[in-house]
Amino acid sequence: MRVPQTRCVASAFAFTFWALMVSYLFAGPLLAPTDAVAIFKKANPSVVVLLALDESDQSLRQGSGFVVNGGAAIITNYHVIAGAQAVVVKTSARDTFHVTSVLRVDEKTDIAILRIQSRPQLVPLELGDSSLLKVGEEVAAVGSPQGLENTISTGIVSGLRRLSDELSYIQMTAPISPGSSGGPLLNADGQAIGITTFLVTGGQNLNFCIPINYAKRLLSDPRPANLAALATRKHGNSSSIVGLWTYDTVCHSCETKRATGTILIRTSEGHLLIGGHITYTNGVKFTWTELAYTDGSTIWGYVVNDWGHVGTHVYHIEDGGMTSSWMMSNGAFGTAVSKKLERTVP
Repeated sequence: MRVPQTRCVASAFAFTFWALMVSYLFAGPLLAPTDAVAIFKKANPSVVVLLALDESDQSLRQGSGFVVNGGAAIITNYHVIAGAQAVVVKTSARDTFHVTSVLRVDEKTDIAILRIQSRPQLVPLELGDSSLLKVGEEVAAVGSPQGLENTISTGIVSGLRRLSDELSYIQMTAPISPGSSGGPLLNADGQAIGITTFLVTGGQNLNFCIPINYAKRLLSDPRPANLAALATRKHGNSSSIVGLWTYDTVCHSCETKRATGTILIRTSEGHLLIGGHITYTNGVKFTWTELAYTDGSTIWGYVVNDWGHVGTHVYHIEDGGMTSSWMMSNGAFGTAVSKKLERTVP
């Protein structure tokens, strides 16, 4: 039996209509492009500029942060406030105030949560669930790169890099620069799902964030402390760190365990640049670079090596020497001992 053409057209139209309705109701929000204007409008009142001060009220470094916990706390990177006696907070409304205590710090994840008296004008940012992130998802970062306050950049999640069961990073293409550290990474709903932390210098838009779920766990387990008390750990300064060091390392997870070489530490715009070169006992050579920060007693380095792996490197400075531990996204981890050589770098 032949079906009239008009009935076929009507049936096709009805099918298309209901298919579009189902797509809109169930998948539409996921397929819609990120509305950067709406995201910025929602997040901007919550994003702040942070200025870390030393005992003489001189600036140590500048970074970003965002208000959470009903307006009673600010999330940022620990390296932004490390060694500070106080922190000046500047809001998008141009209000400023001082912070002298923290709700919680965690050096391993490089997270600091500043403790503040709840202020009615502070708007807390909604926190999302970083475990739901997918590669390819659109995101936006808000911060103050190079001191340019309240700047938004957009991109996608380009990778999810796991270093261990306790530590992973979100890789994304939204551009960040020094000064962005501690700002929020936002999803399409304007929720904070990460903390912008470091970038690979010399790379092609390789930027990394700490998943927000780490900060949520710290918020649920506060351990208040005074900034000045934390700063007493500081001894020395970056000038004593700069230069050429020996580097003897043991890779605990590798078949060939030992390697020797050197690392060169330089200063650049308030942070450190570290370049390393080692040779394993089987003849394999390795090079890497690090974007790093210090409070004078500890260096927190973010690593990318010549094999394309990323990771973390934490150095402890003691009596003119350094001991360190490192961990990479390919599963390799190890420890090292370094000694300063006579050569210096301006």
